[in-house]
Amino acid sequence: MTSVSPAKHLGQHFLTNPRTIARIADAVGGTAGQTVAEIGPGTGALTAELLRRGLHVLAVEMDDRCYPTLEDLSAQHDNRLTLIKGDALKLDTWLPHLPPGSPICGNLPYNVGTEITTRLLLAPYQPPTAEGRHPRAGGDPRYTAAQRSMSHPMVFMLQKEVIQRLTATGPSPHWGRLGVITHLLCEARRLFDVPPGCFNPPPKVMSSIVQLTPLPAPRYEVDFAKLDTLLRHAFGQRRKMLRSSLKTLLSEDQITACGIPATARPEELSTQELCNLSNAIK
Repeated sequence: MTSVSPAKHLGQHFLTNPRTIARIADAVGGTAGQTVAEIGPGTGALTAELLRRGLHVLAVEMDDRCYPTLEDLSAQHDNRLTLIKGDALKLDTWLPHLPPGSPICGNLPYNVGTEITTRLLLAPYQPPTAEGRHPRAGGDPRYTAAQRSMSHPMVFMLQKEVIQRLTATGPSPHWGRLGVITHLLCEARRLFDVPPGCFNPPPKVMSSIVQLTPLPAPRYEVDFAKLDTLLRHAFGQRRKMLRSSLKTLLSEDQITACGIPATARPEELSTQELCNLSNAIK
């Protein structure tokens, strides 16, 4: 039993329910000898289950209080745990060390979980750098061999509300920037919910497990920098008509030329229509 107390400023809620831990490990899958990355292992509840199944674990943890526990776990399991000490948001410190196609999993911190997920989804389309938060302008949307190696299946725990936004596939109350990016790049499936009682301390919200399976190529060809700009303008003012929220990016004529009424609101549009609008940006 570890003496590490969950840190509120890190958004930590340690998973304690054995059945839930086993179900997450089942979703991660993998075979003995395969490498799995785990983001935010904390005191190693899921880590230990993955190691018991014969997997190699690349664990990315920034809380130095957890390091002794994780190092002990590694020693108990033939040193099959490689500990990366640092911030998982800095993809360049750990993603290049992960074999192509290896699963990534984790009970993501509530305060940065959405940003981690978004960066990983976009990693095949931009170099993973410490400071690179958004796609580079003019980036080629097609995969190269090097980029393809950054594409990984993911199984994450996040707030249920966030996963509802991640798994949205079209116009709905949950439809927004996160759902558009996810739908463009992968198949997303909510697997099951995890109630607060499965954690220490219990969070105030329901959590869920999501499975993200990258597509071999984006559903639609698009410049990711332009798309990101358009989504931030449109969904940042989601109650406004496009002619208002996009007025600094596109004229009404340019919007209607895409076959979309300038009076439409972003939550009414499909992924393809939003990509078409972003491709019209000069």
